[in-house]
Amino acid sequence: MKIRNAKRWVKLRPLHSYGIGLGAAAAAFLIRYAAHGVLQAYLPFQLSVIATILVEFFCGFGPAILPFVIGLVAGLYFFIQPFDSFTILEFSDLVYLINYIAVTLFLVVLIEWLRRSEYSRELLLRVSDSRYRMMLHRDNARLFANRAMARLVREFGAVLGRLDRVWMIYEPGGHYLAGAKLLHETPLDAASAQGEDWLNVVHPEDRPRVAEQFSEASDSEPAQRKLRFRILGRDGEYSERDWALYRLQAQKRTYLVLAEA
Repeated sequence: MKIRNAKRWVKLRPLHSYGIGLGAAAAAFLIRYAAHGVLQAYLPFQLSVIATILVEFFCGFGPAILPFVIGLVAGLYFFIQPFDSFTILEFSDLVYLINYIAVTLFLVVLIEWLRRSEYSRELLLRVSDSRYRMMLHRDNARLFANRAMARLVREFGAVLGRLDRVWMIYEPGGHYLAGAKLLHETPLDAASAQGEDWLNVVHPEDRPRVAEQFSEASDSEPAQRKLRFRILGRDGEYSERDWALYRLQAQKRTYLVLAEA
């Protein structure tokens, strides 16, 4: 995979990088100039090579050109005979010059390629780590969804197993859906069973407790509650029965199912 940002491996700002390149060129020249009395015409470009390589390693290709060019010009003028002048180069001077240009540019290009390759691998590792984390998040989300679906299937299975005993399905904040048994065994009709009027068939003494149980079941666990209250039959008499109140969670909706226990 080719990484387009590989050339941006330098962590320093461009102004700082070029400042370091200029400082390295100046330091290499001053040290070589101070040793000129001893070295004379020997090693005219050696310190410039070292400065260029160091700048390339830490600051990149652009800043490394500064000590390379400055070292080339300064070496030709100050450190190749005749000193302090530009003149026609002898064969030995040409060897120094060609060696300086070839070796320095080769090392600069090599280091730049190695640094970009290193940074490319670092970027690829970051991308791989990011994708791995995303994969883990997706797997965890899928695992939670599967668990929620399995629980929903179990709960719906329990309700469907008692389908003939279901009296009512209620969506909190929504509508009541009356079952056939509620309409068949109580005085309610289909219209009055759509709202909270269904509580009118609950014994007045049990009504507050039943309403409270429905309110609590819509907001919290457990998924199933046991109830016991009296309900009005078509004969006008109240009969006490055992009930099961199921709480089913389907995505963002909650349903309460009232069935005979």
